[in-house]
Amino acid sequence: MNRRIRFASTVLAVLALVAFAGTAVQAGDDKEGQKDVTLAIVGMTCGACCTKVETAVNELEGVIAAKADYKAGSATITYVEGEITVDQIVATINEKTSFKASVPKPKA
Repeated sequence: MNRRIRFASTVLAVLALVAFAGTAVQAGDDKEGQKDVTLAIVGMTCGACCTKVETAVNELEGVIAAKADYKAGSATITYVEGEITVDQIVATINEKTSFKASVPKPKA
């Protein structure tokens, strides 16, 4: 029984490392025109919601990384300006997920 538990733990650890390595952005990989935008996302209630938003956005050409946070009700997207616009990112979230994305208004 202990062998099975250790094996399962090892497999999970390897899968976690592979998943993390696939989303990491190397410091030397910065593209010219790289920008970050934080969008307000309404309707996310769990980690699976975050994954759905991240997956939809990461499929877009010009998006480097996306990280959603259901507790904050937001998603931060790193993209290459000139390859994609913020409006295109917002439209993708609104069309491909059940959530409502918008650019937050600046605080006065």
